Amino acid sequence: MKIDYLDGLLQTSVTLNYNGRALTIDKLVIDTGASHTLLSADIVAQNFSCTQLLKENSLAN
Repeated sequence: MKIDYLDGLLQTSVTLNYNGRALTIDKLVIDTGASHTLLSADIVAQNFSCTQLLKENSLAN
């Protein structure tokens, strides 16, 4: 993983793979003080054009 220090923030890129498709998120800020990771399940599901991720997310909440 390549981590850059830009404008006082740690940043990287992440690639999510699902059903043979890939979604890359650039300039993802790494918050070293956060207790969890936050990626919007709605945005990820929208980019992968699937509703299963949305259903799984709503069941988890």
